[in-house]
Amino acid sequence: MSCPYDSWEPPTIAFCERRLCGWIAEPANAASNIISLLVAGYLWTGYRTRHGALAGVTVGAFLIGIGSFLFHATATRAGEVLDLSAMYIFSSLFVAFNAKRLWRLENRATLGVLCALWALSVVALVASGTSGIAIFIAELVFALGCEVRLFQRDQRGVRYRSFFALISLFALSYFAWNMDYWRVWCDPDNHVFTGHAFWHVANGLCLGLFYDFHRQFHGESQTA
Repeated sequence: MSCPYDSWEPPTIAFCERRLCGWIAEPANAASNIISLLVAGYLWTGYRTRHGALAGVTVGAFLIGIGSFLFHATATRAGEVLDLSAMYIFSSLFVAFNAKRLWRLENRATLGVLCALWALSVVALVASGTSGIAIFIAELVFALGCEVRLFQRDQRGVRYRSFFALISLFALSYFAWNMDYWRVWCDPDNHVFTGHAFWHVANGLCLGLFYDFHRQFHGESQTA
């Protein structure tokens, strides 16, 4: 029996959920991306942008939801590249926003950092032929190191509640990611909710926390 994506190049990484022979190869992992889309919709309708910098978070949340859905729906290398390319938007934003705060960059320079880092990340992903997860984690670690330095310098003038919630939730979600990937928390025939699905749900919420933390630096205010 021929499956819809048999002629496509397979991805370099696989998670616990057993892939089905159908248009949606991993139902639980694909469907759980609805959270990122809902967060993107909430940010789009619930906030107004005064300076435009945070529009990238809303766009990033939407593209992460779409890219990850396509990856888990198709279980192909093309889907994997789309998924990681969208994730690099988030990690590049984290680096660019912190570079702006740490070195007081102008908006144009911040945009240059964002675009250059994202483009280099995607090129490295395609050229390496790997899953590209290491690039994503390296960028997050670098951005987190910048945040530690900013905390030491500016903690009295910054509201860190959302950021601490973000870090805690991301750590929990990354633990679930590993439990699923290494088949510790794993039922291959569970197509309802998996450890990797939890990663998607938690990270969708992390995007909202990321937005909430950074809007204090970009003149963003809530309208509803």
